Amino acid sequence: MVPRGRMEVVSLNGRRVIIDHDVDIDALLRIVRGLETLL
Repeated sequence: MVPRGRMEVVSLNGRRVIIDHDVDIDALLRIVRGLETLL
């Protein structure tokens, strides 16, 4: 379970990132895109 005020994002390849409510969306997109390139 993710603590209140946080969200879990799952990329297409199943990698998970837990983010806070004030995340920088541009940075998050760069991270998720990078994770999706990994095997």
